[in-house]
Amino acid sequence: MPKPGHRDARPTSAALTASGGPQLPPAESTNNGATNTAPPSPAEIATHSRRDCRDSRVVAEFEVIVAEMRKCFSDYMTERSIFVLSAWVAAAWLSHLWKEFPHLAITSPQKRCGKSPVLQSLNWIVPKSRNVLSIEPDAIYRVIELEKPTLLIHELKIVARGGSDASRAIREILTAGVAKGDTMTRLVGEHRDELRRCPVYCPKIIATKGEPDGDLADICLPIPMSRKPKSVVGRLRAGGSTADLYDRFEKWTKENGKAIAKIYDHLEPFAMEDECMANLLRPLQAVLTAAGGGRMLEILREYADSLDNREEGELGVRLLAACREIFDAKGDRFLPTKVLITELRARTDEPWQHHSHGRGITPESLGLLLRPFGVLPERNSSQTRGYFAYDFQQAWDRYLPSFFKK
Repeated sequence: MPKPGHRDARPTSAALTASGGPQLPPAESTNNGATNTAPPSPAEIATHSRRDCRDSRVVAEFEVIVAEMRKCFSDYMTERSIFVLSAWVAAAWLSHLWKEFPHLAITSPQKRCGKSPVLQSLNWIVPKSRNVLSIEPDAIYRVIELEKPTLLIHELKIVARGGSDASRAIREILTAGVAKGDTMTRLVGEHRDELRRCPVYCPKIIATKGEPDGDLADICLPIPMSRKPKSVVGRLRAGGSTADLYDRFEKWTKENGKAIAKIYDHLEPFAMEDECMANLLRPLQAVLTAAGGGRMLEILREYADSLDNREEGELGVRLLAACREIFDAKGDRFLPTKVLITELRARTDEPWQHHSHGRGITPESLGLLLRPFGVLPERNSSQTRGYFAYDFQQAWDRYLPSFFKK
């Protein structure tokens, strides 16, 4: 008898039934109490072979899609972001299957990082793309109801700050549009005296400088970008097989939609502190599970962890701001660690007094929060351990530009 887990071991009847395969005939008892298991029939062997071939083809086809996405976008984003983007686009083609579906946020720290050409390329890849700026405000809700499009929103913060009807409509749609049954009540009719519940659920891609603000950040998957040379921007505009990718995504999701729906129905979300985001990531989990799982799911898991750590990153920026104010108030270019800790704990309206499980911020937790910004403790000429202001300078310039505006 082959050992359990051995590659030649035959699956049990229960295992095959649970996986959707044919049920093997029951084992027959012999006179000495042993069992004789009937070998699988040629038809059963053929069924398993077809399933294995199909699974291999599904994985291979998605790997081709990711490779093509890499050709289009690798000059602008990391490998992890390309996997997340690929999974999101595939899930957007199946948005009718999901209970909830997150927005996609193409983010950049400054202008001319390539948001516009990336959005232009995605325009040719996603299903039923629509640029919201080309739609009349009152028509946006009808377009969503009738077409179930993928909405593309350029320069979110500029649009969102506007006072026009279009800006108000976009804000409403974004803040109430991740759950399948989400609606907005609108006044319609010739005299605008009739109430109508308008659906607002559909895939949405937004381009924004910096992270989305407030509650919107909690329902967006950020895809960060960085500035590239003009030659690279031109290459993205002209290159990439976006038309071919459209066909590949459409074909792959059409052929595998039913299997992905079954996976989604029984899929446990990632264990995250942010349970809302864990549920929003389930469509991408289901897509990557159908595409073979393995390393692709690990990458999505790493991405989920990075989203969980966003709050810690925001705390780090607050710490940078507090340290800047303390250095300015003291007028010194070097502060011993003990002095900096004491000053931070004295700021009762900030979290440092109760940091580290109520013990207050410690030298260790201070170092951990500052390390991602490249700020490390040093010793001065008296061998006192502490921090120099010039070690903060680059982080202050990058994350706290308002301090330097005259």
